[in-house]
Amino acid sequence: MKKLFISFLFLHLSISTLITTEPATPLFLQIQRNCAKTSSSFLSIRSTPSQNSYKNVNFQRDPTFLDPLNTIFLAGDSSKYELEKSSCGHGLNGQVFKAINIENNQVYALKVVHDHQEKNYRELQVLLDLKNCPNLCVLRDVLVDEAKFKAPFTFVFDYFDYKPLSEFSKNLNKYTMKRLIYETLKGLDYIHSQGIMHRDIKHENVLMNPETYEVRIIDLGQAEYYLPNKHNHFVTHSVGTLHYRAPEHFLKYHAHDYAVDLWSVGVMLGEMMFQKVFLFETDRKHDWTGMHSAQQRPILDRDQIDAIAKTMGTAGLLQYAEKFKDHMSLRVLEFVEEHPLVPWRKLVNEGNVHLVDGSGIDLLSKLLVYDHTQRLTAKEAMDHCYFKGIRKEVENL
Repeated sequence: MKKLFISFLFLHLSISTLITTEPATPLFLQIQRNCAKTSSSFLSIRSTPSQNSYKNVNFQRDPTFLDPLNTIFLAGDSSKYELEKSSCGHGLNGQVFKAINIENNQVYALKVVHDHQEKNYRELQVLLDLKNCPNLCVLRDVLVDEAKFKAPFTFVFDYFDYKPLSEFSKNLNKYTMKRLIYETLKGLDYIHSQGIMHRDIKHENVLMNPETYEVRIIDLGQAEYYLPNKHNHFVTHSVGTLHYRAPEHFLKYHAHDYAVDLWSVGVMLGEMMFQKVFLFETDRKHDWTGMHSAQQRPILDRDQIDAIAKTMGTAGLLQYAEKFKDHMSLRVLEFVEEHPLVPWRKLVNEGNVHLVDGSGIDLLSKLLVYDHTQRLTAKEAMDHCYFKGIRKEVENL
């Protein structure tokens, strides 16, 4: 195997920014009036944007390490792998194929990465950094063979036999649901301990074998290292999947932290518990004729934050926006209607009552919190009474 050192120079583009005046809406003015930049709450937020115990992990690293284009890896032998012709999946950054290692006759999953975009090198860097992560589809090899795979490089993972949630959700029981969430939290706690945010947690990226209760977190294509007070071009609000994105994403909070992953876990838990395809779903209708995705995205975003407020209440959203006003864009709030808070118990019905209990509602209410500094961490969530019994069983495996 040969050692490859990936090092590239960037072209730094100077971008002119149009400064626009925020629309004078009642919601915006309410927050504008009540939150001064010199307030004690603002100064506190400025000095400690995250309450997570892992917030300073990356301060201990050599700054050059955090440049994805300085990633060092050993290229594997691509001749060992025979690729199946049909794709078995795809992600934002590439296609996934099954392949056989002809040396050991084992099945692997190969993610073929189609370009040299910087974010793909970040994914490689993150995967290398998480080689000991529990409940993650761990990177086993990196192949560099454009002639064979028609791509700059290919990631090799163990093949995981799973079932999509849609195939077992109708027969879901509390035990399976708790195991899935607990194993997800266990993986996330390790990911966060390494200073990394996943940023795209959802059912499609948390795979489960409902017979063995094994869980694998996949797709680190939007992962990023967290650095307090650093707003770089990687830490963008435009990440995640619409129905699982945290409120701070819609408010364009560039300093978001590990808490975005805990919001997404809360959405997953709520969807399973209440047997809903989407926990927060808008009923607004639009004519998308002639509109491309770039035009649709802001409309979908403002509809989604309104859908969140429709259950969790508008008042709490405004309080959150007021607290972090100086770090956010509040324009989306003009599209949020006035909604009362709906208690989670209101979502219980005959079809899901067997999946709901008091401790589950309590955990949900501590994960789905507007204020990201008040959400449980992954470790705190694992210690919640909801997982009593599960916790000891899993740790003894």
